[in-house]
Amino acid sequence: METVRKFFEVLQSGDGKATVSMESLGKLLEMETNWGDDSVVPDAPDMAVVWATRMRGQIEKDVVELYLELEIETLHDKWVRVPLLGTPTAMESIQMVKEDSPEEGKRIHAYIIPSPDGVFMFSAFGIAKWKVSFRATLPIHDGHTRSFHLRIPCSVQTELRMRSPLEESHIEVDPKLKMISTSDPEGSWIEVTLPPTEFVRVTWSARRVEMEDDIARIEAPEQVLTADQYIVYSIQEDLCRVRARWLLGVFHRPRHTLNIAIPSNMTVRNVQGDNLRKWEIVHLETGAERNRDEISSALSEEATRCVRLFHSSGVKGPYDFEMEAEMKMDANQGMNDEHSHGAQLAMSLKTFHVLDAEREHVFVTVEASSNIEVQELSKVGAMRIDESELPGFLLRDHSYPSVERTVFCFKAPNPNFDVTIGVCRHEEVDVLTAIIEEAWLETTVSANNSFTKVQLKMRNSSKQFLRCSLPEESTTYSTEVDCLPVKPARDANQEIMIPLPRKRGPSGDTWVDITYISTHTPLEARGALILNLPKVDVPINQLFLTVFLPYGFSFGDFSGDLREVERHSSELNRSKPFETLVAYREADIDGLPPQSFPQRAVRLCSTHNEALMQESSVIDSTKPHQGRSEGLVPVHVDSLREGKQFNFERLLVNDEELKLQLGYRRDETPFWRRKWFR
Repeated sequence: METVRKFFEVLQSGDGKATVSMESLGKLLEMETNWGDDSVVPDAPDMAVVWATRMRGQIEKDVVELYLELEIETLHDKWVRVPLLGTPTAMESIQMVKEDSPEEGKRIHAYIIPSPDGVFMFSAFGIAKWKVSFRATLPIHDGHTRSFHLRIPCSVQTELRMRSPLEESHIEVDPKLKMISTSDPEGSWIEVTLPPTEFVRVTWSARRVEMEDDIARIEAPEQVLTADQYIVYSIQEDLCRVRARWLLGVFHRPRHTLNIAIPSNMTVRNVQGDNLRKWEIVHLETGAERNRDEISSALSEEATRCVRLFHSSGVKGPYDFEMEAEMKMDANQGMNDEHSHGAQLAMSLKTFHVLDAEREHVFVTVEASSNIEVQELSKVGAMRIDESELPGFLLRDHSYPSVERTVFCFKAPNPNFDVTIGVCRHEEVDVLTAIIEEAWLETTVSANNSFTKVQLKMRNSSKQFLRCSLPEESTTYSTEVDCLPVKPARDANQEIMIPLPRKRGPSGDTWVDITYISTHTPLEARGALILNLPKVDVPINQLFLTVFLPYGFSFGDFSGDLREVERHSSELNRSKPFETLVAYREADIDGLPPQSFPQRAVRLCSTHNEALMQESSVIDSTKPHQGRSEGLVPVHVDSLREGKQFNFERLLVNDEELKLQLGYRRDETPFWRRKWFR
């Protein structure tokens, strides 16, 4: 491009003529020929490439003698620098050989330049292939193992061949792809193929043979294994679940396998732990007296089953793992018999034992469900303790026993203890899981229809739906739960099903609103009007009914299941919609997580104790479930109040169909009044 630019400058500045050398004209023709040809690469991506690095080493007493051979190809017609050895070394001999040059006749230079920090650089000018070989001496780093490291150029192929004069030497190279080790009377050899890398580390240790006259024999300490086990027996209807956790201490030498003896009537379900490769159930051989002696005397002669743990690498120091198991209850003693409530079953708490453990402490916790009674019958070798004396990490772990379900705890200095407990199952009692504390009904009667607004203040811990039977010929307008619209369902008995949130605690109130309209016999000159109230499947503590009757009629002779009062004994007091919305989001509704509920903007429009919530849902297309039910949801419907007001009350309504009957008479207009209006 420089030649072309100069060529056009000469043409523009002169008389349109220019003198061009044959070399420049040849470059112009070459550029014209290669224009648009993708196969011609103007510049190489790198300055140089190292095709191969071959290293041969000999380990001496205090140093390593190393011979390196590198194949380097420079790719640019300019000065190129390649670091040969980044580790400070002492060079003994250096040799450079140019193997090939694609452009003959050009000047090509190459040098090896040392830097003040002991690093040698290969500098070359021109495109060529070089073979560089040199001998160097490196220091050895002494420590627990002897080692040296090299910083070499990253090459396509890297090989290392190392020799140690000590027989049976253990040599390691990092990194490596493939390594072959051989040993002979002259020493140990390794041949290693390395990946492309800039750093190589070689470590080795000699397996020396101690001689009586030269080296004093030093015996390594024996391996020591200690164990602390924490066992939780969770007694249920027909089985006993066992959760065990061990805190081990492995000292002096790593351990690759662990054997835990388990009782014969226990089934292991799962074992979890760090660095655990697999686990299996094995049986100790009957003739193996050594293994027999290792089993605790608290285990019977039949307790030869063991859980064997295999670790990917040896464990050393503190190590913990967990085990889950099950132990069936004795069906012959009545725990599974539905007619044997109150029958006691004697159960022995059999524990585990870590084989080869020098010391083993045991903590035992017994927990049971609400209808299981557990009593201590006898204990030998164990001491009763309080829950607060358990280790701190067990009290903080929610998967381990809770104080509410814990019956008693023991501790023992070793697994040689015997604790017998009596287990007795009692019949469960059905309890109330949902109740309506207040039911507020407002009914507005017209000539042909009646409009009813139902507000229920209830508590619910496990009930999924509230079932409501509306009067005949009724149409549901709206259903809401905690000021939020929900879509109801209808079962086979034509009852309305409204989904309920599950709340626990003192502030777990839920408000359910139902709005519907029903038809009745048209009002005539005189007669009787019957109002049927909705029926729910949850007991009601207090029911308050307000009826608005049309003007132009006189009403009396009230009868039915409710009592007429001048004013209600209580007032409707509902929480603010924002507080209700927060409680709704924290509840567990039909098993859906709270984060799946929509985020809503709330605007309060209230008069006295009644509040309306106008919500704008923030739609998120990434969440398939944004509401408590799928499909269309109803709108909010306010109460309708018009006419003469009458109040009624009722206490303790339990699955009853309530109705209210009243007599009426149309008010007659006087004769003179009718004539006056005409």
